[in-house]
Amino acid sequence: MGPDTNDVQTLSAFEMYSQRSEKRRNKKLRKIARQITHHQNKLQKSTFDIEIMKMPSFKENGKPILQKNRKRSSLTANLTTSHTDQEDNLNLEDTSNNKTNGSKTRHVSFQPDLPVYGQGIKVRNLKMRMKILKDFRQQGLESKKSKKKGPKQNNFIDSQTASVNGHEGVSFEDNNGEVQDESVNLNSDEEEDKKPHIDDLSFPPPKFSSGESDIDSPSNVTDVLTTNANSVVGKEAGGRKKKIKKEGGSKTKTKIKQEKQGMIVADSVEEGKKLFSWLIDPILPEDFIKDTWETCPMVLQRSQPSYYDSLLSTPAINEMLKTHNIQYTKNIDITSFSEGKRETHNPVGRAHPAVVWDYYSTGCSVRLLNPQTYIPKLRALNATLQEYFGCFVGANSYLTPPESQGFAPHYDDIEAFILQIEGKKKWRLYAPRKKQEVLPQFSSGNLTDDEIGKPVMEVTLNPGDLLYFPRGIIHQGHTVPGCHSLHITLSCYQRNTWGDLLEKLIPAALKIAMEEDVSFRQGLPVGYLNYMGVVNTKRDLPQRQQFLTKARTLFDKLFEYAPVDAAADQMGKQFMHDALPPVLTPEEKQSSVFGDGLRMISEGKVVNRVEIEPDTKVKLVRAQALRLVTEGDDNTVRLYHTLDNSLEYHGEEPQFLELAVDHAPIIEHLILSYPKFVSVSDLPLDDLAQKVRCCSLMSSSNI
Repeated sequence: MGPDTNDVQTLSAFEMYSQRSEKRRNKKLRKIARQITHHQNKLQKSTFDIEIMKMPSFKENGKPILQKNRKRSSLTANLTTSHTDQEDNLNLEDTSNNKTNGSKTRHVSFQPDLPVYGQGIKVRNLKMRMKILKDFRQQGLESKKSKKKGPKQNNFIDSQTASVNGHEGVSFEDNNGEVQDESVNLNSDEEEDKKPHIDDLSFPPPKFSSGESDIDSPSNVTDVLTTNANSVVGKEAGGRKKKIKKEGGSKTKTKIKQEKQGMIVADSVEEGKKLFSWLIDPILPEDFIKDTWETCPMVLQRSQPSYYDSLLSTPAINEMLKTHNIQYTKNIDITSFSEGKRETHNPVGRAHPAVVWDYYSTGCSVRLLNPQTYIPKLRALNATLQEYFGCFVGANSYLTPPESQGFAPHYDDIEAFILQIEGKKKWRLYAPRKKQEVLPQFSSGNLTDDEIGKPVMEVTLNPGDLLYFPRGIIHQGHTVPGCHSLHITLSCYQRNTWGDLLEKLIPAALKIAMEEDVSFRQGLPVGYLNYMGVVNTKRDLPQRQQFLTKARTLFDKLFEYAPVDAAADQMGKQFMHDALPPVLTPEEKQSSVFGDGLRMISEGKVVNRVEIEPDTKVKLVRAQALRLVTEGDDNTVRLYHTLDNSLEYHGEEPQFLELAVDHAPIIEHLILSYPKFVSVSDLPLDDLAQKVRCCSLMSSSNI
């Protein structure tokens, strides 16, 4: 099938534009290089204030419960300690050569009655403009050499990227036909420290662009029609082709819907990591997990109020209340905290905007319990992050009026990332009161100021700032006078511990041991109740020692029968039930049951039959979207997945496909081959018909 003449003309115009664009870019880079020599002093300017707080530790047998602060060779701080009768103050000062340029001193208060190690750390000079310029040159200029010419498809311009701290700015054509460059701007002194915006990042859509609606709405699509005398061939992203059987021997037209800025997700785990890297930039995910995760709070204070504002806004909340049936208690809470008393003011039924804002105007806080259900951008954020963490990532949002507080001090059973969207909020963090509250299994009730002692960290978050704290850190937030607050709390790792794994592992191991090992089936000693039990705890009898030794021996032996992998699969099965469904790109929808396959047209005719053939290439839609579990009878396996999950937490029963046990090697091969495409003919099964059948079953569920 020859190229369309319109495409050839468009390609020529695009080439002409690219040449002019490269000339302008080169001119801009030369101007920047000249400006760099006149702004050496500005290289020391701080873009971020970062404080990593090591919490007081509890010791057991001389060993700290919390992880000790590691040495950071790249970070320096002067530590001076001044003692008073009430508290110890750790004054942290910038150690850069130019201390008069934007340097501040952070004061961190610790409880004096608890052992303390570690220190708050002020990190400066994290963004080096010279390095950015070098990366900008390399990526911006060399991309022209590596770009290959090809027909323009769907009015989408191949992006030229500028790498800034590991992220990409994108050039694309908007609805008005004007090219907009969203790469970092180094030509303006006012914008020279601007960090990449979430709109610039490449992760599963809905694409976070300023033109996208904040509320679920029908997508804008472009129709592409291709015809062939024999069949219709739709070429998908990645070079893959799908064969569509024509109906009735006549020409068939296949309407291929595509959106701008779409893509086939290459590796969902890597996309999740990139997004998490953006979330905590400039901290690297590896450094965060090694030094801070589950260990201590961390504050990122940016001078970029718009860093997170694409995720949520107060107008978006108002529109959500107008558009959707938001129910009190299920989807929204109206709360207040005054004079040490926490109250919930939820009426019954739907939360209408006028009623919610009336509560807000009287000083009540508004908590949205599942905003990701109704806000597409937030849903895309959570669905992408859960690919990286391997567990459910939830979200709450909190809107608090000026000079008020909505919740009592408490600690949670989740890892919390607070993203400040609008306004300001002052946070106070407190150390766990005892070792049983370090990384707790469940959240606490409402606590009082008398129960929690003095704060170990106090910080005021501004728009664009991030605060992280692990499970068990007591916290409370209060808005400042004259300023409201809107923030999002991202949560993860609820009931995702070694203990939760062992709860599934030990009963299964004991069941296997009882079946296979006679020593577990031997009877207890005759008369053992005469020397065992609580009343006999302090008795030093030889029978007791023999009994305890035998129990310990069997317990050690139990691990030999422990099905660790099967227990991990059960944890994965639970994740499949908890998780949000993947947010598919337009191209992914087009090559799935959501956008392709049989459909009915006028006069009751069914067209567009799509068949999987031996040369069809397939891959899993997401790495964390399915789990193969051996349960049920010996002839079948179950493939649990997230594709049909509800947008509300546990809104549906666990979703699974029941497949023949002979299909298990195919599933295993696809999982281990991800993210690569695999031809159906190359799947590990002798019967080609069974290969096609298995892939067709998975395709019918969009897996």
